[in-house]
Amino acid sequence: METIQKDPIQMTIPFEMLGKTCTDLASDLVGIVVCITQRSNGCVQATLQPKGDGKTMPDGWSFDLEQLAIVEGGPLILPKWNTFPTEKKFSAGDTVEDTYTKYPGTVSDVVYHLNGCITVKVTGEYDKKADGGGALSITVDQGRLRPIRVAPPITEPPKPRVGGPAERMIRD
Repeated sequence: METIQKDPIQMTIPFEMLGKTCTDLASDLVGIVVCITQRSNGCVQATLQPKGDGKTMPDGWSFDLEQLAIVEGGPLILPKWNTFPTEKKFSAGDTVEDTYTKYPGTVSDVVYHLNGCITVKVTGEYDKKADGGGALSITVDQGRLRPIRVAPPITEPPKPRVGGPAERMIRD
């Protein structure tokens, strides 16, 4: 089995995993990688779709790349219209607006699907008065979004934090 490693600074997306059969090393769940999600906190996850029984569709499960191992090659044979990987237009941290609903927000997740589609999760500002408090998030195809502000790229890894909160208060 081959374990997967990710680049923490560039957050390289391992497109070659799409369509391959992988296993989660902790739970032994086996499935085909149907999408890869790049999250705003730097986490890159792959969603495994287990085989069904022909009558029901089992839920897909998302795992960090580091806990997956490839057990069978791929990729799946895709239709000719598939031009994957499609060019990504937005990154986590960018400020965008949905052109259909005019909803503005920050890109929190970018999801690369097996069929070549790229969807983006847009999270609005926190609103204490909203139903239950919080921020509304919508997930849409990236083609619906218009850029407002592009986030600066990550150029160096974050400095490691040492000591407890009290020690950091004294130093900072």
